[in-house]
Amino acid sequence: MPNQQKQVAEFLALSTPVALQCIKAQLVCGSLRNFLAILKNCDGYIGNEGGASNMAKALNIPNFSIFSPWISKDAWLTYNTITYNRAVHLKDYYLGDLEKIPKKDRKKNARYYYQLFIPELIKEELKKFMDEEIFNLI
Repeated sequence: MPNQQKQVAEFLALSTPVALQCIKAQLVCGSLRNFLAILKNCDGYIGNEGGASNMAKALNIPNFSIFSPWISKDAWLTYNTITYNRAVHLKDYYLGDLEKIPKKDRKKNARYYYQLFIPELIKEELKKFMDEEIFNLI
């Protein structure tokens, strides 16, 4: 979306040259219809669990979703029996500690919990998803 261009630039700055060849950052969606048209031509979706993720699933596009710390992955993960739909949640890595904290507190302190969700936690799982579902290397 146009209001996310700063975040896109930050993401691209962290991307490898190989990844940059696959990313079409100049595409900007002005409407839901445009988004769906672009999404239908994508090899995969990587991003927050929510509307865009669910649209990708509906279009049978391989999906790697990141759940918000206060949302229940167990309750909201859809199409989880299809291998190309994968999702991660902070509780996958901090199970004991996170279970003790009420949802409303996790939402209120979202910035703190997102900072715990460092890339190293999901790096291997994301790489496997990319290799198996996007690049078909395995």
